Amino acid sequence: MKVFIFILALLVSVSVAAGMILFSYLFGPKKKNGLKEENFECGMPQADKPKKAVKTNFYVVAVLFLIFDIEIIFLYPWSVYLKEISFFGFLSGVVFIFMLIITLFYAIKRGALKWD
Repeated sequence: MKVFIFILALLVSVSVAAGMILFSYLFGPKKKNGLKEENFECGMPQADKPKKAVKTNFYVVAVLFLIFDIEIIFLYPWSVYLKEISFFGFLSGVVFIFMLIITLFYAIKRGALKWD
């Protein structure tokens, strides 16, 4: 029964993704011209060309936040059922935490959290 549910969920997700791609192809724009490929910002033409590169500090911090936020989603059930899991389950959780600590130290060493 579990295999049937898994296959059904897989088929539904693949068909939804394929349907989105198909509808985009069928109903999307067909002719390309300069006006359609221009940037659109609030209905107004672009006033100026950008003069310098935009810093990506905010985006790096946001991605790191998402990585470590999703960590909590995996660690909470692991910690709740810690007494019921086997040694292999405990060891896999410890390895996961160790990998996240290494990732955090790597991000700090590379200067991902420096704002200036």
